[in-house]
Amino acid sequence: MIELLEHIKTSFNNKINIREKRPGIYQLFLPIYHEDGDMIDIFIEQNDNQTYRICDYGMTIMRLSYSYEIDTVNKETILQKMITENKLSEDNGNIYYNTKLESLYSDILHVCQSYMKIGSMRYFKREVIESMFYEILDEYITTELSDYNPNKNIGSCQIFGD
Repeated sequence: MIELLEHIKTSFNNKINIREKRPGIYQLFLPIYHEDGDMIDIFIEQNDNQTYRICDYGMTIMRLSYSYEIDTVNKETILQKMITENKLSEDNGNIYYNTKLESLYSDILHVCQSYMKIGSMRYFKREVIESMFYEILDEYITTELSDYNPNKNIGSCQIFGD
């Protein structure tokens, strides 16, 4: 684990602080901040001899909950889509990414950026979600009604022979 910590410090040009929070769990203090100035909460632990887990131990969702609740199916779907699109995984609120030493530096940056994106969900007020109505409807029609061969390029004038 000492080799890992030295690798991280070197990758970040020693502009990082690392503290052991619990045996085998280290918190990284990076100069990467949320838009309100709070530092991103990021932890690392060793999975096995070859892989490591970068995670937040639920801090991203907890932070989001101060101003935005994931209290509907639609909001949960959006959250899960953001996690999946950023190639992250989630277990009981802990959002994580498994990595190897060779790609650790870029993966830490990727995970930090992903946590910031998820934290920005608070801007998804009802108006923003409502504006997604047509996108959601289009996706539903093209996937769920595909047996009917829908064609979204046909306008109302063409349908009625106008």
